[in-house]
Amino acid sequence: MVRLILSGDLDDSFTRDLMDLVRTAERHTGPIEVDTQAVGFVDSAVIAVFAALDYRQPGRLRFVNTSESVRFLLELIQLGKLIEVVDDAS
Repeated sequence: MVRLILSGDLDDSFTRDLMDLVRTAERHTGPIEVDTQAVGFVDSAVIAVFAALDYRQPGRLRFVNTSESVRFLLELIQLGKLIEVVDDAS
């Protein structure tokens, strides 16, 4: 399993770095978890990177310890219906 632990405010300026992280994570064969507990703000450009990852790697992406702002955006664009979102990674 690969876990991406994100923190801070994530906007369009972060997408290039995030895409590099995602490419590295995709090289592994196990599931990918995204921990956003410490994320204060996220915009749709960042969520779009994860939507594309989920499309390329169905069944392998899961959000854990999801912050309120990330959870809100996932629900708003209904991506939360397509990927697994859990409150606690344990």
